[in-house]
Amino acid sequence: MVTTHRFVEAPPVLIVELDSKPAADHEMAAGMEALATIYRRYERMGQRVVSVVDMTQGQRIPASQRQIISNWMSANRPLLGAVEVAVAYIVPSAAVRSMLTAVFWVTRPPSPHSAFATREAALTWARAQAAAAVLTPVTGGAGLAGGS
Repeated sequence: MVTTHRFVEAPPVLIVELDSKPAADHEMAAGMEALATIYRRYERMGQRVVSVVDMTQGQRIPASQRQIISNWMSANRPLLGAVEVAVAYIVPSAAVRSMLTAVFWVTRPPSPHSAFATREAALTWARAQAAAAVLTPVTGGAGLAGGS
């Protein structure tokens, strides 16, 4: 499976990193399906997480892929609600932030979300959300670089 997503699992935080190369539509769809697979596993384990989507290296998201993301969010809304406590987006580009906002106008995420210019700020917010929800790893996690 070709995807432009990389996943760093450190429950109760899940980091999703987007590749720096432009993604084809099928690669974006494969990445979203890979995320759903991880979330289904977490749901079976009873693990809730705060996701951090790192779009630092990501490219502009074309309309076709905004639709893929919107459709995926709609189709997986119950799963997102069961697993995601909150989502932090790392989006240094104002243009990409506006595209993200456009996706959320079409399909509102089921959990709180916020966008940050830096990874450090996003992880700080994500850890605070996890602490507020009293989230702990179900099976233990490797932890995140930089600690908490």
